[in-house]
Amino acid sequence: MLGGALLAGTAQAGTPVLHSGPWADVAARKAASLTGLAPDEMDPLTIADLAGNRSLVAWPGSLEPCTGEAARTSQVSDAADRAVGHLNYGRYAEARDTLTRAAVSLGCLMEIASPDSTSKVFYLHGIVHALEESPADAQRAFTQALVIHPTLTWDESYPPEFGQSLFEAAAVALAQEAPAEVLVSPRYSAQQVRIDGRQLRLDAPSMDVAPGRHLVQVGGSAPDTFWLQVTPGDSANVLLRSEFPDSATDWVRQPDRAPELSALLAHRFGPGTQVFVLPGDGSAWKGNAGEGGFLQVVASTMEHVKEHHDKIHGRTEPETGPPVTKSEKPFRLRKDPHDYTEAYSGRTDPSDRFDDMGPAEFTTLIGVAAFLQGTIWGAKTLKTVRDLDQECRGGTDDELSACEANGSASNTQKSRLPIAAGIAIGGVVVAEAGWMWGGQSAGVAVEPWGNGRGVALTVRR
Repeated sequence: MLGGALLAGTAQAGTPVLHSGPWADVAARKAASLTGLAPDEMDPLTIADLAGNRSLVAWPGSLEPCTGEAARTSQVSDAADRAVGHLNYGRYAEARDTLTRAAVSLGCLMEIASPDSTSKVFYLHGIVHALEESPADAQRAFTQALVIHPTLTWDESYPPEFGQSLFEAAAVALAQEAPAEVLVSPRYSAQQVRIDGRQLRLDAPSMDVAPGRHLVQVGGSAPDTFWLQVTPGDSANVLLRSEFPDSATDWVRQPDRAPELSALLAHRFGPGTQVFVLPGDGSAWKGNAGEGGFLQVVASTMEHVKEHHDKIHGRTEPETGPPVTKSEKPFRLRKDPHDYTEAYSGRTDPSDRFDDMGPAEFTTLIGVAAFLQGTIWGAKTLKTVRDLDQECRGGTDDELSACEANGSASNTQKSRLPIAAGIAIGGVVVAEAGWMWGGQSAGVAVEPWGNGRGVALTVRR
């Protein structure tokens, strides 16, 4: 059975910075530049760090693991039958003890639970309490039976004095409560989860339930079983931490996936904690754990490249408001080593179009250009090789003759493929080095840009 590390909230060393890895120190410096704090006040971590021991957890709330021995559904059913026998002979204390043990066994089931047999344990418990003249305990037991099996009705084989009025009062009170919701994250793991014996689906990774304690099971024919407490109107996230991929940092860009990442962070650091997320594309995002969404505060490397390309070709205009001239747009990577106020000079000479870039940005652009050049050259070379080799696939004398004539040309083209691949790979390395150079520079400032619709990252070397 799964267990351990089920409680939310862990002491943190500083502001959490979730990054795609592997350079924790670079992530700490980049996030520190956005906050004005020192890098050692950051707490860099990866999805693997968030997963911990990869056990099942819930947020808000917690999952109650098994506190007894593993049990089978047949043991629960047999216990309910024995309790009925004790009731028939007026042995109420024996019936109560039997049902109490059965309730503990429900939380340790190693087989798929049934809503009928699960709710029956609490239904009979309510009858026992009613016969022992404990109406409050009886109504609580009847409520639990209805929480698990909302369509449960009074069994007419039992006379009204066995607690029918208390059962009906529990049903009325529960119906007046706001429903709760149980969600599974990641959502593509929903089919592994059952709530009170009902399986969730990939296209329906959540379930509306009555407030109260619910039986959560994860796995196939031999699931792990837990109790989950949900409150009226609440949404509880069941987090399958072992199913979160390392690439989950990219979910900050996806409005429908960001809440899952936010819930995982809230479980670890507590709701409302400010966190930074650095996906592998060079961008930076911030948000408050548990609040669902994230705000982009630094553009990705490719977004920077596109932005610069649009600027030097005069294609950038604000979406609304008065026009913004070049002289009003701040640098991202400064050439001036003393201040952050220098603006574009408005040069129009094509030979000067790269003069406004800092060395880190220029290095990144060179790397991207080399990658594109190598990729295009390699694709063209590969096509030429395939065209030449195509003539070798026939069987006629003319085709065989052409194949021999083109063999030397084909080999020459093939020898160029490693060179093209090397240029492309080298371009990626150079582009990454340029990005890291910019990310590690001292004296970084973030300034509003475009009437508050964005920010400009500036670096003083």
